[in-house]
Amino acid sequence: MSSPPLRPSRRPLPRRWAALAAAGVFGLIGLPALAQTAAPADAPDWASANRRVGELLRGHLDAVRWEAAHPSPLVATPPVATGPVLTRDAALRAARATRPDLVAPPGTGAVERARLQQATAAWAQTVTLAWLDAVAAREALHPLAPAVNATHAATELARRMAAVGNWSAARAAGEAQVWLAVQQQWAAAQQRARATEQRLRQHLPGHGTAEALALPHTLPPLPPPTDADPPAHAEAALAAHPAWPLAEAEAQRREAALPAPARAQLAQALAAVWDAAGPTGLAERPWGMPWPHGWHEAAEARAQADRLARQVRADLALATDAHRSAHAAAQLAEQALALSQQQLDDMQLRYNGMLHSTWDLVAAGRARAQAALALTQARHDAWRAHTDLQAVLAGLPYSGGPANANAGASTAAPKGH
Repeated sequence: MSSPPLRPSRRPLPRRWAALAAAGVFGLIGLPALAQTAAPADAPDWASANRRVGELLRGHLDAVRWEAAHPSPLVATPPVATGPVLTRDAALRAARATRPDLVAPPGTGAVERARLQQATAAWAQTVTLAWLDAVAAREALHPLAPAVNATHAATELARRMAAVGNWSAARAAGEAQVWLAVQQQWAAAQQRARATEQRLRQHLPGHGTAEALALPHTLPPLPPPTDADPPAHAEAALAAHPAWPLAEAEAQRREAALPAPARAQLAQALAAVWDAAGPTGLAERPWGMPWPHGWHEAAEARAQADRLARQVRADLALATDAHRSAHAAAQLAEQALALSQQQLDDMQLRYNGMLHSTWDLVAAGRARAQAALALTQARHDAWRAHTDLQAVLAGLPYSGGPANANAGASTAAPKGH
């Protein structure tokens, strides 16, 4: 049954656009994201508009179903992978074709073999990090797109409410500012996805095409956290270092050339020199101090080997601690996303019960999208930390942890009303 016409002073609420904004948020919680755009009415017919509203006896539920049957193009759509997905291992295998200089010829000596092994590990780390950056940037688009669509619909609803006199122009301008910020965030996320894809293409054979890479939509599941720094890890990192085994062997050879009493006298003589110099003074060997042939070479060789060992162990400790911290941060981000999803579900129920407005629901949807972006960033950092740890175990120096660049969109968009 149609409602009686409203007077122009009490103009009808554009319920269809309220339903559209809610539909955009429905996409965040698993329901289809419905139409987000429509041509605005320049001169509304109040009687006809009121009649159309009256025909929707179940309110926004009927409007959502109507929009499902009359879809319009979405403002934001994340990319869809077509063809075989480029996994991390597939990227590494493909990138090998670009590095023939890393192939060891027959009869390669131990020193050159160690150098090539470290160069191969560095190359694998670089390609893996480029792949992780590209996948994380692609993943960030998926939770952000529904929030963009819902914000656009809510902004259009606010504009229409201001046009018919239900809202002030200042309040509608506030929603328009939120929409501008969301558009900037979406544009930045898209640009980052394109940039990281091009950086990955630099390591792949061929000259590139206009088609986007078929990357996974999500990062792989997180690897398990590293156990407490086992001695086996330190031994593996030392053995994989291209310089330490040779330095340690040279130190042992020069020390073995000295008799046992001479080795003890060498340590005592060095201690006396350091004590005489003080914390910062120049260490000088005084005249008359016994200094047999070979002492200086043995001391230099041992110092170099021990210096490399300390560096490797410190790098391993840094990489291990960063991996544990990044893994714990990713787990906290997962919990934060679960809580944000609960808040959105509760807001949806309250919205259905007419206890909250469309803008409250859209703001909750944007908050949930930001939590999803934070989880993507945290999982990306955890994977980077894992890759850095594997590089240290392969004999490379610690690279310093995750990149400063954001994996998703930059600054969180304001929530609005």
